[in-house]
Amino acid sequence: MRVKRCTRVLIAAFLILFFSSYILDQPGILAVSLFLWMFLAFRFFLFFSRLTDTAASVQIIRTIEKHITQQGGTSQIRIRISLLIHEGITGAYNEMIPSGVTIGTGVTMTPDMTSGRNEQILNYQIIPLTHGNILLPGGYLTVRDWFFEKRLNFSGTLFSGPVLRVQPSPLFVIKTNTDFFGRNETDINRVLHGQSIRTYRKYELTDDFRLIDWKLTAKHNTLYVREYTSLEYFPPFIIIDLPDEEGEYNQNDFSELVQGVTTVIEKTLKGGSGISLLIISGPNIIRSIFNEFDLPHCMTVIRECFHPHIRLHHLYRVRSRIDIRKELKKLQAAGNEDLDDDTSRYFSLLNEIYHHHLMDGGMSSFSSQLSRIFLCVRLYDISFFSLCDGDVSHIKEISRQARIHKIRFCIITPPGMDVFRINPRSRSLRGEIIEGFV
Repeated sequence: MRVKRCTRVLIAAFLILFFSSYILDQPGILAVSLFLWMFLAFRFFLFFSRLTDTAASVQIIRTIEKHITQQGGTSQIRIRISLLIHEGITGAYNEMIPSGVTIGTGVTMTPDMTSGRNEQILNYQIIPLTHGNILLPGGYLTVRDWFFEKRLNFSGTLFSGPVLRVQPSPLFVIKTNTDFFGRNETDINRVLHGQSIRTYRKYELTDDFRLIDWKLTAKHNTLYVREYTSLEYFPPFIIIDLPDEEGEYNQNDFSELVQGVTTVIEKTLKGGSGISLLIISGPNIIRSIFNEFDLPHCMTVIRECFHPHIRLHHLYRVRSRIDIRKELKKLQAAGNEDLDDDTSRYFSLLNEIYHHHLMDGGMSSFSSQLSRIFLCVRLYDISFFSLCDGDVSHIKEISRQARIHKIRFCIITPPGMDVFRINPRSRSLRGEIIEGFV
């Protein structure tokens, strides 16, 4: 609670009169000082009583135009405030702004409301600057009279909300196709805006004022801003999946796989662009080279490594965490039934094993290696050359990692491969592109 100027003047007068009566030994002055003190106490209890009644009558209804928006977008907020204010006091409601947003158009504070039943409506726009779930925290009511002022926070469960879900802006960025040298024009907003001006457009509320082109603005008497662009270089990234030496594979398909890979590598390097290679056999990483421009070196690596390998590790031996959670739900449902002792002990042992596996993290070394590679190398898309023979769990893992890092994933198979035979096994690839050699 904050005291107003009138209250401070009366307190100062009370102190002066009180000490003067003690020094001058005048009972009349003491009576006046005590009257001032009793008057301030009366005004305090009166203000507190009116404040309590006003707080109990507050009703706030907050609605939001759309509950899901993208980062940098706008969302309209509408608030209806209803309260009863007693005679002698005034109040004003102010909306609290959550962190990570800025205010667009509209107002977030009501004018001073006088005595009686008051209903106010606020409309304003918020522009989220960060992604995630943003909870509208509520607001506060400032109540005052001639002597005191108090701010009441209305930010509890009854007065906060709703929740605005903000999607990251990179999810809405449309990437253009790369040119022959692996470059593409980017529309992503960065700290460095770019090297060249792409176009001009009219100024918007969320634009940086440092991007205003003052010459064009003075010519047309309207604010115009510059849009910058730059070229990003993404060297082609090729993953070669070699067949299992102990398994059965078609020799003709493997020969076409070798021919297709060498053709792509030779064409890319002769065009002046670099290339990145990752040679695997199932979940076993054999060789990797990044941003290589030397054609003889790449051909040497292909000659040395391009043959079937023994797969020492297999991903199908490691169950996915989703499957383990499903099994745990089944075990919990079975635990509620009447079972004999042996079956109960068996279910309890399985439950303990599954929980132990989930607590350990459950990430294979192949998944960790892929994650580190995708974080260290700038990628736009992945060309995956494979015969898709045997187990395809490693293909699912690569596809999952590519989706996490927003990388286009393309499976390239020999032209004679039966695509309908691959799809049932690879249904978790979620429609990744499967095409033959060109």
